[in-house]
Amino acid sequence: MSKAARKLAEDLRSEPEYEQRENYSRGHAKLIGYKVTRPFQVKVTNVASFPKLSNELVSIQGVEFSAIEGGLQKQKETEADLWGTALNDARERAEKTLKSLNMRIDSIFAVSPIAFPEIEREIFGPGSTVAGVRGGLAERADETPQYRVAPITVTQEVHVIYLISPAK
Repeated sequence: MSKAARKLAEDLRSEPEYEQRENYSRGHAKLIGYKVTRPFQVKVTNVASFPKLSNELVSIQGVEFSAIEGGLQKQKETEADLWGTALNDARERAEKTLKSLNMRIDSIFAVSPIAFPEIEREIFGPGSTVAGVRGGLAERADETPQYRVAPITVTQEVHVIYLISPAK
């Protein structure tokens, strides 16, 4: 048996399924079949095809998918590219804003992927600034549970404090 075939066999799990009746104890329940599971990983190279592929997989009758996770194969490179883009965007926005005020950037005081109010709260405690309110979506009890594939989103925030002065 090849190494790949052995790995597939090791990941295969089979569990008996019993008829659901309140008056049966586990030892006396009627066996109705077996549930066989095996984890697998799919690498999607064409991200645009991901929603269609997901819908087709989920629509297969008699097959249940759970614990679906998204990720990036070249995560470090993507994060580095996004960081550079976010820094350039922050500089462009600051220069555009300051130009209308007849000001200019002298130097950079600080750069962080974490918002400065959060850093301040960590240093000085929770009462140092006004805390933001985060709202969530409440689940409705009358809806039938459905699996919805979460969108794959890649973002990078950059927070920059510039030291500025009047333009000459």
